[in-house]
Amino acid sequence: MKKVVADTSALISISLSGQLGTVIENTQLLVPKVVTLEIREMLEFKDIEGAAAKKILGWIQDKKIHLVEVKNKKTIQKLIDKNIDLGEAECFVLAAEENIETILIDDVNAAYYLNGLAKAKNISIKISAAAIIELINLK
Repeated sequence: MKKVVADTSALISISLSGQLGTVIENTQLLVPKVVTLEIREMLEFKDIEGAAAKKILGWIQDKKIHLVEVKNKKTIQKLIDKNIDLGEAECFVLAAEENIETILIDDVNAAYYLNGLAKAKNISIKISAAAIIELINLK
């Protein structure tokens, strides 16, 4: 089964599309700790994104989305800047540490700035819509 790392925005987008269950069934979906913390913060919103966050946390608690601790904290700190936040940096480092080929990041700006580093490590950065299209193509 293909392993995929996802950041908060990608998880919310895929959940709102109604396809997160399908993604979970067809991939081993991993998230770093900070993504879980960001999702928890979204619970205070009483809208569709807050509802999506609640559903995602349920999948994390049920271990259908795998929570993985990132080891290399120094590299994470080096990546953080005005274009790359903590969640995106942790996702990138997690993918590098675990030799995972795909990261789902919906922040196009962050994806652009991480792209060169990702290519050097044979990591593909995709937006959530690309993951859904890939699943459709696989039927």
